[in-house]
Amino acid sequence: MTFPDLQKYDDFINTTERFARLNPEESVDEVMNSLTSVLIDKYKMPFKELILFILISMQFNYRSFEFYIKILNQILSKYSLNYKDFLSFKYISYENRYFNFNVHEDSSNQIEFDKNVFPSEDSVNYLVMYDQVDKFKEYASQHSLNIDMMHVPGFSSFTLLETCCYYGSVNIFFFLVSTLKYQITQNCLQYAFIGGNIDIINECMKDHKIERRGLKYIIFSHNNKFIEYILNRDLIDLREIDYQSIIHSQNLKALFLMYEKNKDLIIPWCAAMPEAIDILHDENLNFAQFNSKYQNILHFATSYNNIDIVKFILDSSIKNKINIDLQDSSGRTSLHYATKHNNKELVNLLISHGIFIDLMDKGGKPALHYAVENNNKEITQLLITQKMDINIHSFQGKSALFIAIDNDNKEIAELLISHGADINDTSWINETVLYYATKKHANEIIKLLISKGADINAKSGYEQLVVLNFAIEHFNNDIAKLLLQHGADINLTSASKRNSLHYAAKCNNVEIAELIISHVTDINAKDTQEMTALHLAAESNSYEIVKLLISHDSNINEIDSRGQTALHFAASNYNGYDTVEFLISHGADVNAKDNHNCTALHNSVTDKCSNIVELLILHDADMELKK
Repeated sequence: MTFPDLQKYDDFINTTERFARLNPEESVDEVMNSLTSVLIDKYKMPFKELILFILISMQFNYRSFEFYIKILNQILSKYSLNYKDFLSFKYISYENRYFNFNVHEDSSNQIEFDKNVFPSEDSVNYLVMYDQVDKFKEYASQHSLNIDMMHVPGFSSFTLLETCCYYGSVNIFFFLVSTLKYQITQNCLQYAFIGGNIDIINECMKDHKIERRGLKYIIFSHNNKFIEYILNRDLIDLREIDYQSIIHSQNLKALFLMYEKNKDLIIPWCAAMPEAIDILHDENLNFAQFNSKYQNILHFATSYNNIDIVKFILDSSIKNKINIDLQDSSGRTSLHYATKHNNKELVNLLISHGIFIDLMDKGGKPALHYAVENNNKEITQLLITQKMDINIHSFQGKSALFIAIDNDNKEIAELLISHGADINDTSWINETVLYYATKKHANEIIKLLISKGADINAKSGYEQLVVLNFAIEHFNNDIAKLLLQHGADINLTSASKRNSLHYAAKCNNVEIAELIISHVTDINAKDTQEMTALHLAAESNSYEIVKLLISHDSNINEIDSRGQTALHFAASNYNGYDTVEFLISHGADVNAKDNHNCTALHNSVTDKCSNIVELLILHDADMELKK
C-alpha cells in the first residue's frame, strides 16, 4: 500500500482526528452531522465502538468534556439507544468508571453528570485550562501556587506544570519553567503529547525520552503529525506501540503509518479495524502471525464483528496460510468469539469453512455454551444441527442444558432436548438436571423435563436429596404438587434418612404435609438422629403440623438418639407455648427424661423460656432440676 491508498479513507481520518481534538467553541450540529454521515452512515461504525471512542476523547480532551456529553446524548437520543446497555461491553464499562455518569431520571437514553466537577471561570484551574497567562501571573503574585490542580478522569492528580502540559497551555508553562524555575519531569513529557503543543513537547524532550506510556497518549490523542515525526526518525521501537490504543481510539491513520513503516507489526491486530481490509490484499504480509495471546487475524476479525474481513480471509489464499482452528491463550477459537458476540452470519461462515466446533476453551466450554449463555436460539440451533456432542460438560460440570436452566430459558432448553440433550444428566456434584432446575426455580423448564420423562425420583448432591423434598423445603408447592401428580415417591429418603414428611415438618410446609400424610408408609419413621417428623415439627415450632401429625397417630412420646421427646424440643422455644400446651393435652409425658436425665423443664429453664417454665409447672412438671 502506498500513500494514495490512505487518501481513500481521508474522510474517516479527518472526522476522527477532528473529533478527538475538538474545541469547545465548535458547532455541535456540524460535528454531529459529520459523525452521522461519515462514521455511522458510510463506515457503519458499531455504536459500542463509537461510544467508546467518545469516552476516550473525553478523557484525552477534557477541556471539551461538556461538548462531548452533548454529542453523546444526541447520538443516544437520535438512535434510541440506552446507555446502560453498553456497560456490558468491557472497555466502555472500564472508561465509564472514570466518569461515573448517571442515566437521566426521565429518559433512559440520556446521561447526566455533576457540573460542579468542572472548573468555574473564576478559578485558577480555568486560567490554566485556557492559558490565560496575564490573569495567572496576577494570581501568582497574590497567592501561593501550592494548589491542588484539577483532576482529569482516568489520570492521577496533576501537578501545576503537568496540567499545563496536558492542556497545551504554552504561555503559563514557560512562565513556570523560565520565571519560577519549575522542573520538567518525565510525566510532563507524557502529558505534553496529549496537549499537542510542539513548543512544550520540544522543551520536555530536551531532557526526557519517549516512553511506552507517552506513545500510548500520542495515539489516543490523535497527535498523528508527531507519530509521523517519531516514525521518520526511528525514535521508538515499533513493538512498544499498544495496538489496543489504536483500535479503541479509531486511529486509522496510526495504523496506516505503521503499515508503511513495518508491515509485519500490524498482523494480526489490524483485522480489528474494518478499513484494514485493503491492507490484507498485500500478499507479502505474514498472515500466519499471532500475538502473545496466540490470537491470529481471525480472532481479531471475529472479536470485532468484521464480517467482510472474515469473508475475505476465508475466500482467499490467506485461508491456507492460517490455522482456522487456532486456540488463543484462553482456549478460544474464532468461533467462540463470533458466538460470544452473537454474530450468526460469522458463525455460519466459519462452520461452512470447516472450523472444528467442539473445541473447548480453558474453562471447558465449546461455542455452544456461549450461544446458550447469550440466550441466542438461532446460533444454538445452528451449532446443534452440526455433528457435535450436545452433552459435553464444561470444567464447572455443566452441559448446555444446565446453562439454559441458569437463564431460565425454556425455549432453548426445549430445543436442546429435541436434539438429544440428556434430561437425566448430572453435574459434577451429582445434581440432576431436574434437581438443578428446581434449585433455580425454573418452573417452566421443570414442567418441560417432567413432560419429557425425566427421572423424578433420582437422588442428587451430597445430601442425596430427591427433587420433591427440595421443592417442599423451599416452598415451591406448585412444583411439589406436579411431582406428586407424576408419581414422586414421598417415602424416599435423603442421606440423613429424611423423607418428604420430615422435610414438610421441618420447614412448616402445612399444605404439602396435609397432601402427603395419609400416603406415608411410616408416620414414625426416623432420620439418622432418630428424629421423627413430630420431633422436627416441634423443634421448628410448626404448630399446625404438630396437630396434624398427632391426629394421624404419631407417637407423641417417641424419643430420638439423645432420648428427647417432641416436648423437649417444643419447651426450648420461647414461642412454642401453644405447641407445648397441645402436646401436654394430648398425653406428652411432662417428666420424660433424656439420656442426660433432663426433662422438658430443664430445657425451658436453660433456654430462658419463662412462659414455658410456668406452663410445665402448672402441669405437674417435677421441680427437682438436679440430675
